Amino acid sequence: MTRSYIRILSSLLVPTVVVLGGWAHSPDSQDSSAPAEDAAAPREVDPSAKATATIANQLPVDGCSFPVTIDGVDYAPNDASLEVIRDIVRAGSMITARISYRLTGNTGQVKCGFGTDRQVPEISVRVLYVIDDGTEN
Repeated sequence: MTRSYIRILSSLLVPTVVVLGGWAHSPDSQDSSAPAEDAAAPREVDPSAKATATIANQLPVDGCSFPVTIDGVDYAPNDASLEVIRDIVRAGSMITARISYRLTGNTGQVKCGFGTDRQVPEISVRVLYVIDDGTEN
């Protein structure tokens, strides 16, 4: 009888603790002594995510401006990333680079030729190093 009682109690108690523990440490719960976060601030998915990406500046040749492509998916760099990328990717070229990144959770805009725009997920990017700068050797 005692073993049955313990088994029933633990089957109820463990899930309850897991659920309550997850709630207590969720990003939505805030410590009242901690400074409030800006609701519009991007949330980090994985601050150490790294990938090999292509970054293009094809707008001058009727392509799109600065999409960051990882595994075939296009992302729009956020404003801070765009400032750095503009210095690295020449007009009409594309680079391949190793990057660290995080998705901001926002939707960004990539400008394309003929006055069109594309709405794609926004990304914060740091170029670790350039693998191919698009120039022929």
